[in-house]
Amino acid sequence: MSEMDKDSVTSALKSLKENSPKRKFKQTIDLIINLKGLDLKKPEQHVELYVLLPHSKGKKSKICTFAGPELKDDSNKVCDYTVFIDDFQE
Repeated sequence: MSEMDKDSVTSALKSLKENSPKRKFKQTIDLIINLKGLDLKKPEQHVELYVLLPHSKGKKSKICTFAGPELKDDSNKVCDYTVFIDDFQE
């Protein structure tokens, strides 16, 4: 497995942008990260990651959460919509 530093990623994206034909719409770049060797059934191997993006999408994102009844008050404060375990049947 090889590691990439910030400069190599930045130069690769810059090269990609310069060599691509001009479009009549906003282009986006998707970043996909595969995490191998994790057993997500083990609590110590859970992944919780937040990334602050340098540029906004231009519109507000809506957030939905799937939660148990113990998180009812907290999820209603920070999310636009919450689906509780009792609602899964619906």
